[in-house]
Amino acid sequence: MYPLVTPYRIGGKPTEVVHLPGLAAATIAAPPDFAWSAPPAELVLAAGDVHLWRAPLVADEIQLAQFRETLCAGERDRASRFHFAKGQREFIAARAILRILLGRYTGQPPDRLRFGYGAKGKPFLDERQSEPSVRFNLSHSDGLALYAFSRGREVGVDVECVRPSFSDDRIAEQFFSAREAAAIRALPAHRRPHSFLALWTAKEAWLKAKGAGLGDPWEEFEVSLRPPGDPVLTRRAGPSQPEQQWSFRSFPPAPGYMGALVVQGTGATLHCWDWPESAPQ
Repeated sequence: MYPLVTPYRIGGKPTEVVHLPGLAAATIAAPPDFAWSAPPAELVLAAGDVHLWRAPLVADEIQLAQFRETLCAGERDRASRFHFAKGQREFIAARAILRILLGRYTGQPPDRLRFGYGAKGKPFLDERQSEPSVRFNLSHSDGLALYAFSRGREVGVDVECVRPSFSDDRIAEQFFSAREAAAIRALPAHRRPHSFLALWTAKEAWLKAKGAGLGDPWEEFEVSLRPPGDPVLTRRAGPSQPEQQWSFRSFPPAPGYMGALVVQGTGATLHCWDWPESAPQ
């Protein structure tokens, strides 16, 4: 368990919050190794808890058929639109695992769960199926999925596979602020992919927590890099937008991946679970 109130740097030293002009500071933490473990037989999601799951999206034909049976007609239709079998299999597995986990938290059959969707596509559970409401978010990339669950707190999660080509200067200039892009370019070449994804996943996780999307202005907030490249997140305090508190975690969920978790408010306790019993080491 890790409280989402103490900022960390890799190595356990506290982060230093960087204040940028016109921005209100919040922290993005890079904690020590998460204690991923097998979940208890009975899952209890208390009001102050956040449960973070990692799941390898690997399934044989029998498992895949079982997963498919848990999906609704709309989800099966979405799966059929994938051009490549790998993407289709991972989508089916990711959505089915989400339903199975939500079923454990709510006591409802996974195939009976009904979702609604926000204006930008963020899914939420029908309020009649969970009281108090279970909030959740999902992200998956190249065979690995992350899930976040809480009660009454908005959550956002993102995971990306580390690829050197992903840290292209053109992508940074398109989605990052001028200061963020400059910070990436100033890093040694071997550090850029990791640091680029630390920024990218933090920004996307926050947008997902808010129920926003990739089309929303990314310049509303910035992630600063200071030597040796640890991220510190800041966000704009617009006068027309009430200030909210958010907690951030940036972490590698498995070798070759970068993940980020954003939770509304402070003081939550984080539990890290493996699906089904183990995940990439």
